[in-house]
Amino acid sequence: MASNSSRGGSGRARGKGRGVPKALVDNVTVLIDHLPDFLFFVNAETGGRVAKQRCLSRQDVRNHWRTFAAPRSIVDANGRKLSPSHVCYALIRTYTPKGAQPKAMVANRDIIRLSDRAIEVMETGRDRRHELMKAHVDINSRSEDLICDKWGVSVVCDRKCNEGNLQFGNVDLATSMADMPTARLTVANNSLSDISVEAVYLLFGQRGFKLESSVAGYPLTLGSSSRHTITIRCVADYLGVKRDWCVFEFKTSKDNTFAIVRFLSVVFDDSVTRDPTLQPTRKFVPRRVKTLKPSDDDVIDGERPPEPTQNQLETNVNPLNPYNETFLKRELSKSGLYVERYTRTGRDATRKLSDTMVGLLEQPLALKNYKLKLLVMLMLEHRQEEVDIHNYDMLNAIMTRGGGNLMLEVPGLAENRPSLLRNDQLIANRHGERQRYRAYVHAVNQNEVALRFIKRFHENFIDGQPCDIEFCINPIQWFLKNRAVYQSYEILSRGVLFPTQDSLDVCDVPRIPRFYDEKLEGNPEQRDAVQQIVAGSSGTAPYLIFGPPGTGKTTTLVEAIKQVKFFIKNCRILACTPSNSAADLITERLLKHIDKREIVRLNALSRPKGSILHDGVMDVSCLAHGRDGDLFYFPSLDEIKKKSIVILTLASSGRLVSAGMPRDHFTHICIDECGHAIEAEALIPLASMVQPGRTQVVLTGDPHQLGPIVRSAHAVTHGLRKSLLERLMTECELYQRSEDDDRKGP
Repeated sequence: MASNSSRGGSGRARGKGRGVPKALVDNVTVLIDHLPDFLFFVNAETGGRVAKQRCLSRQDVRNHWRTFAAPRSIVDANGRKLSPSHVCYALIRTYTPKGAQPKAMVANRDIIRLSDRAIEVMETGRDRRHELMKAHVDINSRSEDLICDKWGVSVVCDRKCNEGNLQFGNVDLATSMADMPTARLTVANNSLSDISVEAVYLLFGQRGFKLESSVAGYPLTLGSSSRHTITIRCVADYLGVKRDWCVFEFKTSKDNTFAIVRFLSVVFDDSVTRDPTLQPTRKFVPRRVKTLKPSDDDVIDGERPPEPTQNQLETNVNPLNPYNETFLKRELSKSGLYVERYTRTGRDATRKLSDTMVGLLEQPLALKNYKLKLLVMLMLEHRQEEVDIHNYDMLNAIMTRGGGNLMLEVPGLAENRPSLLRNDQLIANRHGERQRYRAYVHAVNQNEVALRFIKRFHENFIDGQPCDIEFCINPIQWFLKNRAVYQSYEILSRGVLFPTQDSLDVCDVPRIPRFYDEKLEGNPEQRDAVQQIVAGSSGTAPYLIFGPPGTGKTTTLVEAIKQVKFFIKNCRILACTPSNSAADLITERLLKHIDKREIVRLNALSRPKGSILHDGVMDVSCLAHGRDGDLFYFPSLDEIKKKSIVILTLASSGRLVSAGMPRDHFTHICIDECGHAIEAEALIPLASMVQPGRTQVVLTGDPHQLGPIVRSAHAVTHGLRKSLLERLMTECELYQRSEDDDRKGP
């Protein structure tokens, strides 16, 4: 669900512990709360104080609105004026903490806003029901009051209705409308005076139910001993559970108002969901979210998995260690920024940001704030990952011996929930002990992992002894991105990340006599892109290749790499992708026309051998055979430099940076599927291996496809999900379409 918000006014009128924006004071009256018989007005014309006046009926709501707000212009999203009857269904929250804005929600799905934009409206959807349920009526404590008979009026159902819960059970999704289950609710006036039925409606408007009434509209007067019947029919829409409230509003002859509620529920299923093999084997128990611990100094380290002896790539020339938590504190403190580590159990890793940090994040990403804003968003994302990983923590887990390891079965491992790789870490503590032990993952199987602790933990381990397992985030990815952002000064100052017209290079575009892929010869856009990349016409600015799925972006990039290899002597090409599968695909296509001795496919040490499905890719990969199995390794930097084309993932390219790969070694750096990586991830190879004026950068992808996964709500709001490709296309003037050119790009 999306929400729109805009700032009302900087001034605030103070009430009893609640701030009201000045713009609301100008708007006189705001509806709040829940059911119509619990509706209140907030009258802001009381000398700056907030006063609540109870509205006894829906008519009172209309009268108050006509009196106070008739001169105000109230329109929906299409500019149509709304009547007071529309507004009386509105739920407007004046919950306005610092930096937040009041929001409104309309039960009849109309989207409204006040003319001065002091109030914006949340779109209807799942959170709409959630907001109503969170309103001031607590269903658990008030349910008895809502379902009981009042003022001699009762609501009787022809189906079993236990404590106000009308359950239709399981209904096959393929059932025709005529055969859908129904329920008849009869309103009986057992009093001696007339009762007015003011309204009957479904509170949350769920599509799983439909109300059918014999009357055209309400109010409807029921005399003594009179009855009125409505029918509730289930409406199949899609699989799942549907819940709603059927609300009856009444008014007595003395204008006393009240409501009676029935809680509706139905489950739509089909033959697949009823399959016995898909039924749960045990009761669902929510995972315990553990409190983050500020320090792991009390954890006894385990035994790391060995690296292949063939692994000769040094990683201490440009080490990662300096770009850890201490580095982040130091960099942020220079600008007066730092968010304390979140130590309370919950879903949000950062509850409150300082005013200075909010001000920084709300600024557009620019040259002057580039490093600081990205570092802050990366920190927020890392904090959220630390919280989310604990959703997979296991209580009373049972480990078994397996060779020299301890085997742990992890639910959801086959679906990468959680995602575990070789050399990842877990922390365990045995029942009755406070001491915590760190284990390293030595192998990952289908549904279990092989762990190795310190030697004495294995010696004292008893089969079947329960342990609490705590999962940990591998900080290497965070360190890689921190380093890339911090070392991006060279490409920042030379127009690579914020290119201008001066970044372009005027050069002759060569004519390519023969294309390796003959289909490209008939496509002028693809043919032109290959020629421009070979000519290097984009200069220091990245050359962008974009388009929807199936338009040949990767095909064009592969063709360009082949032509660069053919036309440019002594070229050195680095091809990176966010995923291993995309890197394998590029390798497979390049091998069709380029000698495999010119190509090397570098894989992470943690990658399992079985994930490579193409024999040609395996031939150009570095694989060591040892007693611990077949493991990938990185050859020495000198060996890597001998290859014309190096292919690896963005994360693995960080090892080349750590090894001190010279900035001017690669003549071309290409990133495929760039739209699937956050900008900081794309910087890993660019920040330290691009020599402006010598290295040409090529980015391909589709910014309109699903972007990278970002967990932090703060980071998403302020742009971390936007990839480098998308930012250049949408915010850089150099890549905007012109009237006489239908291409984006330099």
